[in-house]
Amino acid sequence: MFSTNKLANGGKRCATIHMVKDIKNLGDDFIESHILCQVKLTQFQQVKTWCHPICTSCYERVHVLNNEDTCSFCKRVVPYADKKFEVYITANDETGSIVLILEDREVRSLMGKTVFQMMNEGNKLEVFPNIFHTILNKHYTVKICLTEENIHRKTNIYVVTDIMEGFYAELIHEQQTSIPHPIESMESQVSFNE
Repeated sequence: MFSTNKLANGGKRCATIHMVKDIKNLGDDFIESHILCQVKLTQFQQVKTWCHPICTSCYERVHVLNNEDTCSFCKRVVPYADKKFEVYITANDETGSIVLILEDREVRSLMGKTVFQMMNEGNKLEVFPNIFHTILNKHYTVKICLTEENIHRKTNIYVVTDIMEGFYAELIHEQQTSIPHPIESMESQVSFNE
């Protein structure tokens, strides 16, 4: 069943760039909002692995049961589970720090590789690959989704829904100086290239 709250507001979006200290103090009207923040990624958080197996049918996380990857949602053994990135990283600006969760799409866009490509290069699940360190100490504009946990329980861990290296600069809307002309003919013209 769909939450009527989510259907009603369609996931509020805010184009304003927020400072870290301000994100921690946002109110109820920001639940399920996507906000922008400009941060420097500084340090990875220690977790068991840098990726996790997912079900190839429902895309839920699978768990090991009797030495087999098993999907508790589908109630089936997943013999060849897919693997997706999930990396926890500390990010900060001049006002404070937060922990970000970079999921598969965001990590792939930064690394240019999938989990399987990294494993084929000899990276082990238990050892953090050195290539991840190439994203540290750089500035990023991140879009994060604020959850009820972040607003009510002041959870300091945020899920990133998009990431871009560098700082986002809001576009200045300049007044249009040229006037568009209508298409005068639907006939194509021959182009001569020499």
